[in-house]
Amino acid sequence: MLLSHLATVPVNVGLNAVLGFGVFGLPRLGTAGIALSTTIACWLCMLTQFFLLGRTPHWVIIWKRADEHRCRDIRANLLGLGWPVAAAVLLEVGAFHLTSLVAARFGAEWLGAHVLATQVASIAFALPLGLAQAAAAVSAETRSRDTSCAPAIRVALLLAIGTSAVASILLLCVRTPLAFFLAPRGDITTSVYLGSLLVPVAFFHLGDAVQCVAAGLLRGLGVSRASLLGALGAYAVVAPGLALGLVPRHGVPGIWWALAGAMICAAAFLSRLAAVAARSVWVHADPGTAA
Repeated sequence: MLLSHLATVPVNVGLNAVLGFGVFGLPRLGTAGIALSTTIACWLCMLTQFFLLGRTPHWVIIWKRADEHRCRDIRANLLGLGWPVAAAVLLEVGAFHLTSLVAARFGAEWLGAHVLATQVASIAFALPLGLAQAAAAVSAETRSRDTSCAPAIRVALLLAIGTSAVASILLLCVRTPLAFFLAPRGDITTSVYLGSLLVPVAFFHLGDAVQCVAAGLLRGLGVSRASLLGALGAYAVVAPGLALGLVPRHGVPGIWWALAGAMICAAAFLSRLAAVAARSVWVHADPGTAA
């Protein structure tokens, strides 16, 4: 995965210059060109990952169908683990798109600040996402050895809490200059709005990081439906409930405070569930059935 991203990032940057800004005499496509370059880079990343995946033993078994019974088991396990994760991601992405529609009702400046705040949260999410993938791999390997997963869970959650706490504190300390840097030049209103949004964004990041790593641990333990339960509770129950009370009074900041509260609840729920799952019979169940 690292190799595929390292290969595609320079391609994306170069195509941004060529297609977005019209380097080498090509027409300047602006935002559309940047979107096109990002699409090309994503496809290249996907193809590179498929190429690397094709060199792994499991892929060879499935593709060449060397063992039909084992192929069927692997496909069932992948489907059982994958569909709850896909549904949780779909719910999360849909929820964020919905928040943009709500933010647009408060004016262009608030919408611009909301979009920039979302980008800040997305960039901060990169490290927890990497930790979650590593936690899933480590917990799955530990589980396959039939040894205790508790140490791996403690280390992963402590790393998530520590790194996200540092990032959140840093974001709170630099939120004002960061807002002026990210907002369009001379747009004081958007920068002030963005500075106010970065406060709940910092708390949102803290909860989001911990719930992401906890969900990764649960996937490694073969309990991937837990991430879907956490997403359903956060985005379909807690966030709308808080938003109904906060948004009419506080506007767009109320959206982010509702999201922050939802993520903190999801983090507490999934962390506790990961600790319980590590000591339960789920750990010894087949991934396809435990999912």
